[in-house]
Amino acid sequence: MRRRAVALLSGLVILSALACDVLTPAPEDLPTAPPETVTPEDQPGPTLPPSPVPAATQTPAAEPPPKAPPAPTGLNVPLRIHNPLEAARTDEPVTSGVPLPRDLDLTDPGHLRLVDSAGSPVPAQFTVLARWGASADDDAAPIRWVLADFQATVGPQEAAHYFLQEGGPDPAPAHALVITDGADALTIDTGVAQWSISKADGDLDGPGLGGPIFSQALSATTYEAAGPITVHVALEGPMRASIHVRGTYRDFMGTPLLEYTSRYWFTAGQPTVRLFHTVENNTPCPLVEYGQLDCYDVGSGGSVEIADLSLIVPTDLGGDLTYEAGGEGEPVSGPLTENLALYQDSAGTDHWDTYPTLTGWEGDPLDTRPRMQSYVAFCGYRTTSGPVPADPGAPVVDRGDHAAGWLSISGENGSWTVGVRDFWQNFPKALRARTVGVLEIGLFPDEFGPPEHTFTLRAGEHKTHEIILSPGQPVPLSPLFASAPPAWYVESGALGLTALPNATGDSPERAAGWPDYEDYVTHQLDTAPTYEDWMDWYPNLPTAIESTDFYGIFDYGDWPIDYEGYGVAPLNAKYDNDHGMWLQWARTGDPRWFHLAEAMGRHTADVDILHNLHTPRHWGDGIAFGHSYHDEDGFLNPHRNYGGSHPDTAFGMKGMLLTTYLTGYEKAYEAALELADCIEYRLHNDYNLCTYFPDCSGEGYGLGEGMFDAGCRPAANGLSIAVAAYRATADPRYLAVADALVDWAQAEEQPYIEGPTGEDRMMRPWMLNMYLRALADYLEMRGEFGLPDATDATGSYLSYAHWLRTYAWLDLEPVDTGARAAYPYEWWFDGRQGDLNDEWAIGNNVPSINNWLLLGADAMATAYRLSGDADYLERGAALFRTGSRDPWFEGDANTYSSTKETANGITFGHTFLHQWTQGQ
Repeated sequence: MRRRAVALLSGLVILSALACDVLTPAPEDLPTAPPETVTPEDQPGPTLPPSPVPAATQTPAAEPPPKAPPAPTGLNVPLRIHNPLEAARTDEPVTSGVPLPRDLDLTDPGHLRLVDSAGSPVPAQFTVLARWGASADDDAAPIRWVLADFQATVGPQEAAHYFLQEGGPDPAPAHALVITDGADALTIDTGVAQWSISKADGDLDGPGLGGPIFSQALSATTYEAAGPITVHVALEGPMRASIHVRGTYRDFMGTPLLEYTSRYWFTAGQPTVRLFHTVENNTPCPLVEYGQLDCYDVGSGGSVEIADLSLIVPTDLGGDLTYEAGGEGEPVSGPLTENLALYQDSAGTDHWDTYPTLTGWEGDPLDTRPRMQSYVAFCGYRTTSGPVPADPGAPVVDRGDHAAGWLSISGENGSWTVGVRDFWQNFPKALRARTVGVLEIGLFPDEFGPPEHTFTLRAGEHKTHEIILSPGQPVPLSPLFASAPPAWYVESGALGLTALPNATGDSPERAAGWPDYEDYVTHQLDTAPTYEDWMDWYPNLPTAIESTDFYGIFDYGDWPIDYEGYGVAPLNAKYDNDHGMWLQWARTGDPRWFHLAEAMGRHTADVDILHNLHTPRHWGDGIAFGHSYHDEDGFLNPHRNYGGSHPDTAFGMKGMLLTTYLTGYEKAYEAALELADCIEYRLHNDYNLCTYFPDCSGEGYGLGEGMFDAGCRPAANGLSIAVAAYRATADPRYLAVADALVDWAQAEEQPYIEGPTGEDRMMRPWMLNMYLRALADYLEMRGEFGLPDATDATGSYLSYAHWLRTYAWLDLEPVDTGARAAYPYEWWFDGRQGDLNDEWAIGNNVPSINNWLLLGADAMATAYRLSGDADYLERGAALFRTGSRDPWFEGDANTYSSTKETANGITFGHTFLHQWTQGQ
C-alpha cells in the first residue's frame, strides 16, 4: 500500500541501491577510554566497530574533577557532564539519577542541593524514584534513587562539574514552570513558551504554530489521534514537568486502529519539548488450543498494518521560508521553494544489506521476509526535494551514511525544528518539510520498502520514539548526562553488589584485580590481542551488532544470537544482560556500556514485553518473550521465540528498572511492572503453590515440577522478578508470591539433597546457581525491609550450597594463581559417569568449563556471607578463576566469542567480586 495524501508528502521509495562508502567516524563516534571520570556523553554508543587497540590507549584520560567545594555535611557527590559537540551547550536540561547509600539515612529530597564547581547553588529538582526498604512514597524511609533535574552550561568538547550536597532547598529557577488545568485544555507555561494540550483530542499547540500538532496513521484509510483521551500530570516540579496523554488512532467513523501514549517533558525556561511517543497495539493475543498464545509471527492474528505513521507540525512562520537539514557533517540549507525530505532508509553501515543478501550454509539465498530489514533499498540516507521528494528521480540535495536526524525551517516570524533521537539507528525515518510551512516526522515512513510494504505491529507490541519539538533553532538530540564516579555507584549498593576493577589486597588476584576477568570484560568491546583473523566469530560485541544489522525500528537495542541458526535471531535480554551492562558501566565508567544498556532497556520495554490484558486475565499477559527454542532464524517471529513465553526465559526486569532510575525513562518502569504483574499472577495461580493461595486456579504455569530437571530456572526468574518488583513498590502481592515460592523450593524437599538416589533423573547445577542468586536477592530484600526469615530461607540456601560443594563439586588442575574447580552440566541422580575422552560425554564427573562458573562463585560467596565458613569463599575463588580464565571452553583464547558468553561474563560474578574485595 502507498499513501497518496498530498499533505503527507506521499511518493515512491527510491529503488536504486548505493554501495556504502567507507565510514569515517565523527570525533564523538570514536571509541574512548574508560577512566573513572568518563560520562556517557563521551561515546554515543555502538555505532562503529571499535579499534582493536585497547581502549585505554586510544585517548588520554579525562581531566580530573576540580576540588570539591565545601559542603554543609559529608555528602558531596561530584557529577561530571561532558559535552562531545564542537558547540557550547548553554542552560541545557539535564535529567540524571543518583543513588544514595542507605546509611546516609536521607529521607527528604528537600534537604538536597546542587552546587557548581565554585560552590554556588543552582536551581534543581529532586524526585524520589526508590527508597530503601519501602515504597518511593514512604517519606520516612531512606532514599535509594533520586532523579536530579537541572540545567548545565558546558563549553565545546569540555566538561562541567557539579556537586550533590545536603543543605537544600535550591534556589528557584529564573523562569517559573506553571501548569494550569483548564476546562478544555491543560496549559503549560515554561516562562519562555506557552503550550496547551487539548482535553478533547490530546493535540499539542504552542508558539510558532498555525494549528495544533497532531499524529496521523495510514492503513486501509486515514486515522488520526483522537479522543476520548486521558491527560495525567505524572510529574510537576520547579524544573521539569511530565504530562502523559493516552488516546487512540481513529478513522473519521471513530473506528480504532492503534492506541498511543505521549509523554511530554516540559522544562522551566526552555521552549523545547521532549516527546516520548509510544505507538501501541494492545489487541489481545489470539489464543488457541489449551490457551496457548498465537501472536508470534509478523502478521499473526491481532496484528495491525500501517503504511505510514507521522506527526504533523503546521507552523506559522510567515514567508521566505528556508530550511536546514541535519545529515552527516555540515547541515545542508537553502530556500524552501520545493518540498523536502530527509529520509534514512537503512543503517548506513557496511552491513546495511545483511538481510537481502543473507545466504544459507550452502550459499543459497535466504528469504528473510517479513523481517523489516529485508526491505531496505539503499545505503544510509538521502535528502531530496521536489513536488514529491521521495519519487524516483527527485533531485538529491544531500546523501550519506548516518543522518543526525533533525530538520529546521525558518521564516519571517521565526524558526521551528523537529528531530528524532537515535534517528539512523531506528531506521527507517523521514523528516519532511512542505513549502507551506508544514513539518512532518515520519516515525513509520511510507517511503520505506516496495509500494505494497506495510509496517506490522503484532498483538501486544509497542514502539516508542523520542522526539524533539523546538520552536526555534536546532538543539542537540541526545541529552546531557551527569555521571558520578564509579566508586559512588559501587559503594552505594543501589545497583546491587559489585566491586571496582583493580581492587587491591593480599592475594595475586586481589592485587591485580582478577586480570583474566577484567581483560575478558574489556575484550567484549575492544578486540582482544589474542584474536586472530582465522577465528570464525566476531572480534567484539559492537562488530557483532553491526555485522548482523541489529538496528532498525524493532531491533535497535537488542543483540543477535550470533552463535546458532543463521546468527541473526534476537537474544531478548537473555540472562539479564541489560542489568550486566548497567553494572559494567557503573563499575568502570566506560560510556559504551551505558549506551548499550539504555538502548536495551528501551527496546525490552517496547518489543519484548507482551503488552496485553485479556478478560479474564491470561497467564501470558505481560510476559517478557525470551530465547528458548534453539536455532530459530527469527525471520517470521523476531523477538518472539516460539518457546519464549514462559518465566523460564523471562528476563529484563532489573535492567528496565535501572533504565528508569538512571535516566528517568518512564516507559521502562511501566513495562517492568507489567512483567511483574504477569509473574505475580502466574505464581499465585501455579498448581504447585495452590496450598498458599485459596483462590489459586492452578493454571498459572509458572514453575516446573520441582528444583530438578530444568525446574530451577523458572523458579529463579520468577523469584528474581517478584523480589525486584517488591523492592520497587513494596506491594505485598509480590512479597506473597516470593514467600510462597521460597517455601515451596526448600532444599530439604528436593530428592537429591542427600546425594544420589539411583533414579534416572537429573538436575543442572548452573540452573541451581541461578536460583541461589535470586534467593540471595530475596534474603537481602527481607533484611532491607526489616522482615524476619520466617521460612528459614537462609537454612535452605546453605543446604543447597553444601550440596553443591559435596556432591556436584569437581576439582580441576590448578593454574599459576591457584586452585580451579567446576560443576558438571548435568548432575544425575543415579551417579552416572562419562568418558572424559569424549567431548560430548555426560556424567557427574564431566566438568562444564565456561563462565557459568562465575555464577557458581556468586553462590559460594553468598554462602560465606551467610555462614562465615571461609571454605565457601575459597571455593568461590576456584570457580571464579576457572570461569574467568576459560569463559567459553577450557583453553580458549579469552576473546569475545558470542553474545551468550558476553551476557554471562558481564552479568555474573559481581557478588563474588564484592565479597572477595572485602576479604575474610
